[in-house]
Amino acid sequence: MKGSILWGPALAALLVGCGGQAAGPAPAGSSPAASSSAAPASAGKPAAPSAAAAKPAGGSASAAKPLTKLRFALPINSGLQVLPQVALDAGYFKDEGLDASITMIRGSQEVIAALTNGEIDMANSDSPSIINAHLSGANTEMLAVPVSKPIFELMVPASITKPEDLKGKTVAVSRICDSTCFQVSRALVGWGLKPQQDVKLLGVQDYTGMFSGLKSGQIAAAALAPPFNFQAKQEGFHSLVDMSKLPVDYPTAVVQTLKPFTDAHPDTTVAFLRAYVRAIQRYKSDEAFMVATYKKFLKSNDTQVIQDTWTFYRGLLHDDPTPTADGVKFVLDSLAAGGDKKAASANPNEFIAPQFMEKVKASGLMK
Repeated sequence: MKGSILWGPALAALLVGCGGQAAGPAPAGSSPAASSSAAPASAGKPAAPSAAAAKPAGGSASAAKPLTKLRFALPINSGLQVLPQVALDAGYFKDEGLDASITMIRGSQEVIAALTNGEIDMANSDSPSIINAHLSGANTEMLAVPVSKPIFELMVPASITKPEDLKGKTVAVSRICDSTCFQVSRALVGWGLKPQQDVKLLGVQDYTGMFSGLKSGQIAAAALAPPFNFQAKQEGFHSLVDMSKLPVDYPTAVVQTLKPFTDAHPDTTVAFLRAYVRAIQRYKSDEAFMVATYKKFLKSNDTQVIQDTWTFYRGLLHDDPTPTADGVKFVLDSLAAGGDKKAASANPNEFIAPQFMEKVKASGLMK
């Protein structure tokens, strides 16, 4: 990688302009929004009890107590989004007294809209979207941060060997103003390139569409996370920059909800996080289980790519995913640099709810 990756006015201006912006047209072959194989979320009152009885297996649920429904959403299908599915497949949600369902809602802004409309209870999302939503009046809270590094590689064909080669070309991100856009913009500014002026950023909705556009030559580069970056390398593409190597504290794949939910359902919140922490522990300790889970979750039989994905995230996952103010400050500072007065005056602690993870730790689950 040539040149340092630093903040600048061009990036700050791009980030300040975020908020509900639609994605651009996807290259041919990109996949449409679709729900996961798990049961989709349905509208209604959050955390309503179901008729099913819990079957404890070392967890905290009682067999006489009905399971509590919890509706969780993912904004994109990638390697780091698998943790709720691990908790579901391993039975940790039921152990904790939860009847959890997982659905796919394409795009972090759409996920936040579903939260505010009461259609889901919790979700994964990228930190810029959560922070922008909070600054705009949504009462979002960060409950857990499994990784505090960017996870993308900017994958390019052999014809591109240096950042300057991107000038006048198009780079694919999943959505304008989401995490991929945030990090690619940061890299471009550090290389002296202006996002949307020197280099066009195109929102393509998901990694599948981004990879498809890269292979077809419709775009010059794509910000891909595992396993898609490993698939791109198999196809002969190479990495212009590995953003996971950057010395930054950046909240990734954040578990979020709204404060009214945690106020009304504190025990459900802690139960979810207990199952989530157990999923992290299982992820890091059981490669065979994770390979099998990934094959179903990613709908792939490429064992080598899946093992590479597991190894990559195993090295980045925190044993303790308690959210901290440092990563929030990192995003707020970029918004403030562009003149966002709300970001400049915001207290990073207002965006996180670490007290629920503190209760998980106090329970003795994490030793």
